[in-house]
Amino acid sequence: MDNDNLLYEISSTSLPPFGISGPQHEWFQLGTFNVPKQKLRGMSFDLPGERTFNVISGTPMLRDVRGATTLFVPGVYVTDRTLPALFKYDVADSSMWLIAKSGYPRTQPIGRSNSELSTIDAVALFHRALCMYSKTRIELL
Repeated sequence: MDNDNLLYEISSTSLPPFGISGPQHEWFQLGTFNVPKQKLRGMSFDLPGERTFNVISGTPMLRDVRGATTLFVPGVYVTDRTLPALFKYDVADSSMWLIAKSGYPRTQPIGRSNSELSTIDAVALFHRALCMYSKTRIELL
């Protein structure tokens, strides 16, 4: 991700966590490895006041935000169903923020084979959120 930190991805196959129904699935999670400190750390999407699913649902996007290495990660939040969300991870202090929620579900289930967002509304929402944190304007179709 930057000169000191590596991003890694792990997966496991299981049923969804307690309270969420669905088939057995391969779930992907992220972590970081700080090379100078030789420290391995899992990336948690658990946030106070939010019900989130601690998995990624798409490809992380690395950006420079005002000189700070920042990772934007598609994930999932939970209401009466699971919905797409965009998380912002600050590499320097390992803080995670939920910056965008989509009210529209995917047309396909979450997972590696379906990792791209499948609704135009969710993509537009995430692009708008990225524009707020990016120096480069992203054109929407």
